[in-house]
Amino acid sequence: MANELAYGELVTTGLNTITIIVPTAGLWTFKGQLSLPTLTAGGVPSSVVTTIKQNGGSALLTSTAGASGFQLPIQCALADSITIAFTSSLPSDALLNVMKCAIQYFVGV
Repeated sequence: MANELAYGELVTTGLNTITIIVPTAGLWTFKGQLSLPTLTAGGVPSSVVTTIKQNGGSALLTSTAGASGFQLPIQCALADSITIAFTSSLPSDALLNVMKCAIQYFVGV
């Protein structure tokens, strides 16, 4: 990707919330790729929703249910707290390790 200075990567599993503290001020991009439960015969698709907030404020991004990824540039100050929450109202999404997300965050777009 052009103008990209990679800074960090992480993988999270299950419905949870992660927090990333940005180490420098600037325009940071947060990008994630989700692996969601697959549809089975007679089943329903995943309803995982991703929500991203900065410093506990209003949601900057709320994905549609079952979206397979996200990418969001955020103007950050030093030590801003970015929270990425994965939630679902579907019981099958809550099973241990059924959902996985690989997250990258970097300065630039």
